[in-house]
Amino acid sequence: MNATITEHQLIASLIKHPRNDFETGFNSALISLLQQLNGIAPEVNETNNQSPQLNRLDQILRDSLTESEFNSLYAQKREEIYSLVQSGAKLAAVKTLKGYTGIGLKEAKDICDLVQEELSRNGDIF
Repeated sequence: MNATITEHQLIASLIKHPRNDFETGFNSALISLLQQLNGIAPEVNETNNQSPQLNRLDQILRDSLTESEFNSLYAQKREEIYSLVQSGAKLAAVKTLKGYTGIGLKEAKDICDLVQEELSRNGDIF
């Protein structure tokens, strides 16, 4: 049996007010599917309403991860990682980054080190 799902069905499946990471991730996956179906490049510009510091931290992640790895980290997850690094829980930040993206332990540690350098150079963000 071959089932076909229309764009309207995908749009109707979006959760209007996501309450947790799973629901937000579900919406992100549906939006990505819709963009692929329509040949639209995913928007990477969710930084418009962020502080310059958050934009710099996001750029560190963008430069260090593949596009799909970065896109798996929506803003709430990135801010969780930044907050963990800032609070001194770098090991937890490394594990969290690794868990969200599937990258290796050394890669996650190196990225968290870069985030920590940026935070020390430009001050706290939270």
